[in-house]
Amino acid sequence: MIVLLSFVCFLYFAQVMMVWWFIDDGRSNKSVDEGDSISQLSVIIPFKNERDRIPELISSINELSIPSHLNVEFIFVDDSSTDQTSNFIEKNLKIQHLILQSTGKGKKDAIHVGIQASKLDFILTWDADIKVKKNYFTEISKLPQCDLWVLGVEMVGKDIFQELGSIEFSWLQILTFNDAQNKKAGLCNGANLLFKKSVYEHFSSVREDILILSGDDFYLLKWMRANDKDIRAYYSKDSEVQTESPSTFKDLLNQRKRWISKMGAGDSFPFFIGIISLLIFAFLNYFCLIAVEGRPAILILFLVKFAADITISSLYKSRMLKSEEYTAVFFHQFWYPFYLVRLLFHQIKDEKWVP
Repeated sequence: MIVLLSFVCFLYFAQVMMVWWFIDDGRSNKSVDEGDSISQLSVIIPFKNERDRIPELISSINELSIPSHLNVEFIFVDDSSTDQTSNFIEKNLKIQHLILQSTGKGKKDAIHVGIQASKLDFILTWDADIKVKKNYFTEISKLPQCDLWVLGVEMVGKDIFQELGSIEFSWLQILTFNDAQNKKAGLCNGANLLFKKSVYEHFSSVREDILILSGDDFYLLKWMRANDKDIRAYYSKDSEVQTESPSTFKDLLNQRKRWISKMGAGDSFPFFIGIISLLIFAFLNYFCLIAVEGRPAILILFLVKFAADITISSLYKSRMLKSEEYTAVFFHQFWYPFYLVRLLFHQIKDEKWVP
């Protein structure tokens, strides 16, 4: 038991070292090299009944600093909303923009309508419930042209439960950028995704996922990987968008289950191995507590794991954690294994609109 536990701990620490490498070296953004920079892009923002969640986005857009050499157009696509989202945008957004009406067929179709109406060479997709930093486009203007840029998303929480979802999502982001910088991009997020319009049009003409209601970002990435497109990743705090973590357990399970279903649609065997490894790491603390009887020193492994998770979370956020975040990391050590098992057996109904 002790030998097995020590081996599992070694694997976990190896994973932590990988994360440390990402934080220490990954932010150097080696994929940003010389080349023609992106000089024009269309921001596509699909929405459906987002009146209560879009104000932060509109406020942050009003405060944006857009470099003079970067041509940006904003296109909002209303997928048959029944609230006053469009009126709110018209009344409060101070910069030039366009609001289109979609067909009511869902988020994928709304994005497609916006892209068809765009006049510029690159497409940037945002979700309606995000907010961006003032210097966002200053960072984006540094990027050379490629087929797809994987950009950062941070989930933020207002209470301990939301922080639990934020901790898990931070690790997903770390894995996303680690894989992308190693030319094996397997994840991306449509809440902040930049790609070439001409490549999307080619994908749109041959896509096979149109009847699958969600996963527009994943299937675009999957197709680009299969066709050897130029996929890169760029991470910085200024080019990262923020979105609120799910506020209920049901919403959290539904969101994560949708992600897992899309991730599992790729190579099934590596995905299966990844899930098994994740379960082993998730139950590591319980293994330590089981083995502690008569061997108090085993508790050191638990404390080291907890300290490592605190350190990684702090470094990823580029600041010291707040008191509620420390509490969330502690509870995360124990709740995550059972949440993960529950997630693997959770059934949802796929929906046209998902956060």
